[in-house]
Amino acid sequence: MGHGEAGLTTDATPSRTRAARGDLRAHGQRRRGDNAIVDLPSDGERSTMTTPTSTVDPRPPSPSGAATEVVAGSPHPEAALRVEGLTVRYGAVVAVNNVDLSVARGSITGLIGPNGAGKTTFIDALSGFVPATGAVYLRDRVISALPPHRRQRLGVARTFQSLELFDDLTVVENMVANCTISPWDMVRDVFTGRPGRPPRFVEDLLDLLKLRQLRDERVNNLSHGHRKIVSIARAMASQPSVLLLDEPAAGLDSSESRWFGEQLRSVVRSGISVLLVEHDMDLVLSTCDHLYVLDFGTLIAQGTADQVSRDPKVIAAYLGGPADTATRSTDERTDQRPDEPEAAVPAESGTIATRGAEHA
Repeated sequence: MGHGEAGLTTDATPSRTRAARGDLRAHGQRRRGDNAIVDLPSDGERSTMTTPTSTVDPRPPSPSGAATEVVAGSPHPEAALRVEGLTVRYGAVVAVNNVDLSVARGSITGLIGPNGAGKTTFIDALSGFVPATGAVYLRDRVISALPPHRRQRLGVARTFQSLELFDDLTVVENMVANCTISPWDMVRDVFTGRPGRPPRFVEDLLDLLKLRQLRDERVNNLSHGHRKIVSIARAMASQPSVLLLDEPAAGLDSSESRWFGEQLRSVVRSGISVLLVEHDMDLVLSTCDHLYVLDFGTLIAQGTADQVSRDPKVIAAYLGGPADTATRSTDERTDQRPDEPEAAVPAESGTIATRGAEHA
């Protein structure tokens, strides 16, 4: 993880908030790479996906479009997934250090941080792929000691950064590959040489994620963005209650990222709770109801998009430099009179904007 000096603005005025969020978005976009997704096989018990409903709510809509109010902060009864004191060690190296996190039901929760912060390791620990201490709860059930396939059966699905779709199969065939089928159906398929009809919920998923027109298209003929959506659709074919996404928008351009965000909102409206690990700050800030920030495996901040985008520790973690230096830079700039135009900031002061330009 690279670090340099940084300054930031903590002034709560709209102009400064927009500037801070814009700088984080730009920085996140520069960090995007060529990553992709794959899901786990699954069978056994699972939660039932519901169809989207239309409701009238006087409250302002949440970024993800969640139907219920998202309660931020510590674990609570409405949490679909919660983590207490999660720690991952590789010998003397502490990759994740005593992290508490909660994913509210029917929401998108973001987990962000610089490269090497421990985000993917955290996802690996949640899904059972690396040994960890601490407690992981799926609703009210402790799943910390369960292997990956048992967690999947109970409703925790995940994606990986490397895309592993079956290129010689169609979109719907890739989705059916992750469905649980009965032994009788398996025997029938072997002897007849013809697969049975896809489950009804798979057809519903095609409509939900706007893949209906691509249903019978081989995935090697699809665009990169559509392949990303197919990989998420395949993970959702296991009918999870919680979906862990590891950098699903990597490699997408700005327009594809906005379109991808709409698909994520559709996932939430279907009743699935999402934990999103992503470097695309524009996507994160516009879709996540609550954010957690990791740096060197430690949770350094949490809150709404506006709160996190102005946090001195977050800016320092992304662009380098101690948080107190960032705060001093802000104090110097906010001592101006209200009617006095903001002075130009010298390049050597290490503000977000100047540092962002240097890293572009």
